[in-house]
Amino acid sequence: MTIIVDLLELDAIFSQMHAQSMRHALEGMLEKIAQNHNIDQERSLEVLVEREKLGSTAIGNGVAIPHALIEDITKPIACFARLKTPIKFDANDDKPVDLLFMLLVDKEHGAQHARTISHISRIMSQQSIQENLRSAKSRNEIHELFKNYDSSANP
Repeated sequence: MTIIVDLLELDAIFSQMHAQSMRHALEGMLEKIAQNHNIDQERSLEVLVEREKLGSTAIGNGVAIPHALIEDITKPIACFARLKTPIKFDANDDKPVDLLFMLLVDKEHGAQHARTISHISRIMSQQSIQENLRSAKSRNEIHELFKNYDSSANP
């Protein structure tokens, strides 16, 4: 099983992202990912938005895990954003989202995709990591938090 720190590069972490909407947040995250990976940003955005139309990827308490199967990538790619101002994300609990963990997975690793989403969801649903992510001072601190929670989650 791939763990979070294997997927999430330090420079793919936003510690204070400004976004006015779900689409704006996803665009910003994809732009960051595209700096290091050869992805079709427009197509990836379309796939992510279509996925959200099937049902919100918000898991509650201000957390969302937008994810999609993407063609033409060779390995899973992740990005994390802590938003400066929470945004509407159609969460079941009606709370706006301020913590987003995006995962893009190549279509050939669909089974791994489900296990990875489950692992990320287990970690991100813990109140303690939510609080720690919200109070972290830098992307380095956020990355370290994921590393510590990854180790304790026993994927």
